[in-house]
Amino acid sequence: MRRIIMINNMQHLQPNTTLQGGKYRIERVLGQGGFGITYLAVQTSLQRKVAIKEFFMKDFCSRDEATRTLSAPSTGSSKLVEQYRKKFIKEARNLARLNHPNIISVMDVFEENGTVYYVMPYLVGGSLQDYVKAHGPLSESMAMKYVKQIAGALKYMHEEQHICHYDVKPANILLDDKGNAVLIDFGISKNYDTAGHETTTTPVGMSDGYAPIEQYQQNVEEFSPASDVYALGATLYFLLHGKRPVSAVHRASGTALLMSKQLSQGIKDIINASMKISKRDRANSVEVFLGTQSYVTSHAGNEWANKKIILIVVAVFLIVLGFFLNSLDENASNEGPSNLQISNENKELNNNWINKGTSFSNYYELIDSQPSFKEGDIDSWISNRINGSITEEKGCVEVAFIIDIDGTVTQVQVQRTQNEKLDKLAIEIVKSMPIWNPGTYKGEKIPVKETVLLCF
Repeated sequence: MRRIIMINNMQHLQPNTTLQGGKYRIERVLGQGGFGITYLAVQTSLQRKVAIKEFFMKDFCSRDEATRTLSAPSTGSSKLVEQYRKKFIKEARNLARLNHPNIISVMDVFEENGTVYYVMPYLVGGSLQDYVKAHGPLSESMAMKYVKQIAGALKYMHEEQHICHYDVKPANILLDDKGNAVLIDFGISKNYDTAGHETTTTPVGMSDGYAPIEQYQQNVEEFSPASDVYALGATLYFLLHGKRPVSAVHRASGTALLMSKQLSQGIKDIINASMKISKRDRANSVEVFLGTQSYVTSHAGNEWANKKIILIVVAVFLIVLGFFLNSLDENASNEGPSNLQISNENKELNNNWINKGTSFSNYYELIDSQPSFKEGDIDSWISNRINGSITEEKGCVEVAFIIDIDGTVTQVQVQRTQNEKLDKLAIEIVKSMPIWNPGTYKGEKIPVKETVLLCF
């Protein structure tokens, strides 16, 4: 006997419900979305656990309690549901023909209860989203391991199958029993013909923080691997920061994408290249991930070598500069006061910055996520305040401050200045900053030191 329960306005099959004449037995719900419910089940003949996805549009479908059959409340809804039902079947068939170790496989497809089901292996490791929430941000090497595996899956989809996923995110990447990443949930994926035109016209959804701007605009008629590139870059951001990035819509409106200062430059380059707002400026291939591991490794491995080269160059420069200054002093002594005056002018320009003594208390050097400015781009906000100030003085002031756990700006101090007459005005501008989103460490809000440069 099949029974159902109602949870969050969604009708789920209860534990011990059987499908296909007892071939599968439902154990519990694994997840739910706008287009379906995924169950943990047992394939009874082999006594092995499987995942079963049921087509169920939560905003349009209802299930008859007597017959367990799905239906839509109106003719218009029925047509829409049928359109997506066909897409769901196509999704299952597409998955069945995909053959890649980092893409979920389909073991069975069948119709029952007036809807469609497909059966997949049950992956025991859970999602990357759950893993990061439980254990915190990943190391660069571990994050890149998973990202490279999913990039390989996307490369296969893009180049050999002409499919875009359009919903790559940590929740849709599961870990198998060997710790490998597997891409799931092809519910809003699209097929394209060899000319790059979509073969279905159903609109795509979007996951805030992971979807690129073109998905919000429904601009996906043409084959667009760059859209999946953005989502995978956003996934990498989440794995390293423990939080999803600011949405493409907010970024397009001026909100900055802030990254942890602890990230290597190579990783920052990958995120920046893959998460450009404009598709035209963005990396258009997952090679941005696949071609970078050696770069990241060599970047880290050669870091000391690069530093040694820099130190050698600096040392040679200082030696040459010493000879030059010594020669300049001798010329000044021999040729009269005019050369000495030039030397003093150069000295005054080189020492234009006045260093100030600063002292801060109770803040963290080690952080997981940087504070973010709530009013959009911090540089634009400072520029507008400077333009609105009344002063004829010229110069730059570097101001340091603490962003407290409630997002307020405290302990505002001048670190160095080119014009002490501007110090007070610079401090007033920084103190007038609105509330920030505070930084975090291991899930806790923490006080973090920040520095800004104000040039008048």
